[in-house]
Amino acid sequence: MYPTYLWEKGERVADNYEFTIKSDAPAGTYGFAIGMCELQTLERLPINTRSVEMTPDDRLILSGPTVSKPEL
Repeated sequence: MYPTYLWEKGERVADNYEFTIKSDAPAGTYGFAIGMCELQTLERLPINTRSVEMTPDDRLILSGPTVSKPEL
């Protein structure tokens, strides 16, 4: 409910999401890929890391949960 065109430079905006991992998901570490697009063209906007390197496919990879299976 807070469009990006209203954001101030350097402003941090919290946007909470909830994800469900299926009980039969394979064990392992998962990650999330996020990005932003231009509304009119749906073109992916570039993301620069602190080291000023472009990220692959203009997306930011975040570490996610680790799923482990209980020993039987």
